[in-house]
Parts: sequence; structure tokens; C-alpha cells
Amino acid sequence: MTTDTSEDHGQGGLRSRLSAIWNGFDGLAGDTVWGGFSDLGLLIVTFLSFILLQEVLPNVEFGGYAAMYAVIGPLGAMGYAGPGLAMLQRRLRDHAAPDPTLRRFLSLTLLQGAVLTLVGTGLILVIADVLTPGAVLLIAISELLANSTIFVASMLVQASTGYPAMVRIRLGLVAIRFVILLGLAGMDQRFAVDTGQLIRPQIPGVDKFEALTIFNLGLAYSLGFGAYAVWLLVVHLPRHGYRVSFGWPGRDTAVAGAKFSVPMAAAEFQTNGDKAALQAFGFGAENGLYSVAYRIVLLGLTPIKVLDGAAFQRFLSHEEGRRGQHLERSIKFSGLMVGAAVAAAIFLYLIQPWLGFLIAEDKEGARDMLPWLIPLIPLVAMRTTPLNGLVGLGRELERSVVYVSASVVSLALYLALIPPYGWVGAAIATFLSEGYLTVVAWFALVRYQRIADSELPDPEAVPIT
Repeated sequence: MTTDTSEDHGQGGLRSRLSAIWNGFDGLAGDTVWGGFSDLGLLIVTFLSFILLQEVLPNVEFGGYAAMYAVIGPLGAMGYAGPGLAMLQRRLRDHAAPDPTLRRFLSLTLLQGAVLTLVGTGLILVIADVLTPGAVLLIAISELLANSTIFVASMLVQASTGYPAMVRIRLGLVAIRFVILLGLAGMDQRFAVDTGQLIRPQIPGVDKFEALTIFNLGLAYSLGFGAYAVWLLVVHLPRHGYRVSFGWPGRDTAVAGAKFSVPMAAAEFQTNGDKAALQAFGFGAENGLYSVAYRIVLLGLTPIKVLDGAAFQRFLSHEEGRRGQHLERSIKFSGLMVGAAVAAAIFLYLIQPWLGFLIAEDKEGARDMLPWLIPLIPLVAMRTTPLNGLVGLGRELERSVVYVSASVVSLALYLALIPPYGWVGAAIATFLSEGYLTVVAWFALVRYQRIADSELPDPEAVPIT
């Protein structure tokens, strides 16, 4: 008696093909799912704050708020993204001991965070003078000091336990932001009075109790992020095999961090410098609308950021003697990311008429800006993987040069195009600088991959005996 197993074979073949697709990018799919959870949560919180704040802030003040984060972005990259990524490289590629690595890079993060908090506060107050000093200082403390510690702690956990464990720490931070925003909005009587949709308890003698302000947001973030950072250091990191201590980081650690800090800061300026420039040149109201449009474009950039974050670790592995490995890896991941970016850009363009719920009545002008910014999505996707490939080749200095040159080009374009053309000039300048960065990044990767390959022994050479 025989049993027809063709259906079983068909199901097994399907499972095998799905498994091959799932594992086709060195486990990227699983990490991308975890990264997707984190970035989806962050996106929800970003849009929650974006929707709530644009309801309570006039255009000029909302533009100042966007300009503040345009300054915090590059400084934050210097304060935590640089040390965090350098530490990850030391642990995963160089196999450095955990406790000395923690001590040096965590100490560097705290020192830089304190200095950058003061520097950032001063810069923001010069560019966005519509904001109060207390509000700016509290936001700077929360993002440049407390959040820096959280980021580096998450990188330490990733190095010892894996990417999903790091994402869970980030999700905790997202949850804190979410609770704070909802809590402040829940106490703010302006929503009840202005929209009639929500009921707030009335305070005797107060017509509109303003709970959701930049100052209160900064105070709540500072306390919430600070408490979470202390818990990570005292309780969570020891669970992953670390013994937390502090000491002078040393020159070697500072240099290693700078190799990532400088390009990351330049990349943030590349992405958000247009908002700071618009504010600085006196286009505060336009900047408010431009920032609304850019926040909507973040919807399309989110899958790119998720894939890039999950893929970065793959570039830290280096197989000795293998030719063209980082160029090949960059091309493979770039094809995936550009495909996702094109699909996201097309989808976002098609659903523009239904995005009105994201735009407040006094910010309808942002609709006209969207078509100018949507093409940035595939362009950003094209330049991410070659820059990661340079890290794999050990060309962090050259990667920094590429990023810094692009930020210089951006600044020159902002100076030339924003004063006469306003937000249109900002959009054109951003597009041109992203195009420059894409071309130079791929050129640099091809060049240095060829140099690395030329230093390998010829596989066809006959050894002399």
C-alpha cells in the first residue's frame, strides 16, 4: 500500500522556499521584524507629538521646535551614536573585553553628553529665539545626556546578547515617550476647549490649563529618560554580564568614537540642516509648514531606516581573503532597500489626498510641499549601504570625509538657495546634496574595495617550491 505524499512534498517545498527567502540576507529578516517594532513605535510617538504640538503651537513656534531638533540631531549623533557604534565595532569585530569597553565608552558618552548639552542649548537659543531657555535646556538634557546613556547601554546589550535584546530597550524608551505625551495631552484643557472632542477636568479660575508645552515636555522627558538610564546601568546591564564602572576614556576611545561621531553628525545635518537654516534665515512660519511636510515623508523613510539599522551589523563581519565582499554585500542590500523605498514613495504619493488628518487647519500649506520631498525617499536609500560598506573595509576615516564633504556641500547650497527661494530652495538644496552623497559614497566604496582586493595574494599564482 502506498501513500500519496505529493501534497506533503508541495507543502515542504513551499516551506523550504519561504525559509530560503527568510534567511537569504544573513538573518536580516528576523532582525528587521524586531527593528520594525521599534521604528513603528517610534513613528507612532513621533506622529503623536507632531499632531498634538502642531495643534497647540503657532507656525513660528512649531518651526522653532523643528529647528531645535535639527540642532539636537547632529549633536546627538556625536554624543551617543558615534560612541555606541564604535563600541559595537570594538566588541563584535575586534572582540574587545566587555567591562573595559563599557567603562571607556560609557564615560566618553557621559562627558560628551554634558558638554553637548551646554553647546546645544546655546546654539538653539541663537537659531530659535522664540523658545525659552528653560525649555531648551530641559530638552537638551533629556536628548543629549539621558538618551545618550540609554543608546549606548542598548548597544552594549546588542554586543553581548543580540539585536532583539537591544530593540527591547529601545521599545522601553518609546513607551516612556508615549506615556508622557498622552499624560500631558490628557491634562491639557486646550484640546477640550478648542476641539470639543475630549473632556478635561476644569481648574477654578483657569480657562485653559496648558499642560502640553515644550517646557513641560522637556521636564517630563528629563525625569523619565533619566530614571530609565539609571535602571539600565544599575539593574539591566549586570544581567547581560557587565560590571558598570567609570573612568577617564582615554585618547584612543575618543578617536574611535570620533570616527563614527563625525560622519553621523554630518549625516544628521545632511538630513535636518534645512530646517535649522530656514529658521536661521528668518523663514520661521515657512519652516513650520516645511517641518509638517517632512514629518509626513518620514512615513516613507521608516522602512529604509529599519532595514539600514538591521543591516549595519552585517558589515562588521570581515572574511579574510575574500575579494569584493563588501561591495557585493552593499549591492545586495542596496537593491533590497531601493526597491522598498520606491514602493514607499509611490504609495505615499498616491495617498496624499487622504493625509489631511495629519495636518492641522492652520498648516494646510504643507500639502503643497509634499511632492517636493517625496523623491528624497529612494535617494536616501541609495546612499546608505555603500557607507556601511566602507565601515566593513575599515575605512572609517574615508567614510567621515565623504559625510563631511556632503555636509559642506549642503551648507553651501543652503546659503545660496534658501535666502532667495525659502522652502523651495531648502528642498532643492537637500535633494542636490543627497545626490552628491550618493555618487561619492558609491565611488569611494568601489575604489577602496579595489584597493583591498589588490592587496590580497593572486589566487592563480603558482607558489615557488
